[in-house]
Amino acid sequence: MPLPKNKAWFPLKSWGWGWGYPTRWQGWVSLTVFVIALMIGSPLAAKNIALYVLFCLGMSAILGIVVYWKGERISWVWQRGKKCGDDTPTK
Repeated sequence: MPLPKNKAWFPLKSWGWGWGYPTRWQGWVSLTVFVIALMIGSPLAAKNIALYVLFCLGMSAILGIVVYWKGERISWVWQRGKKCGDDTPTK
């Protein structure tokens, strides 16, 4: 379940669709664990590239679930500070 902006580990990007860099330490830890897991699994590439690709896809799916769960509610941001469907002028 997405979190409110003040508690989200991953805020919305300033432009477009998706999440930006982590803003809380928990987000940085989850991103670091993801990178370390990919590095630990890299010897699989020498043995079986298909297995390594599946490993990377699985790890990316897990990270995606964490980001969705602990990030802001996803939406398009067309202009800085203005979400899709928001007709209030920006300052």
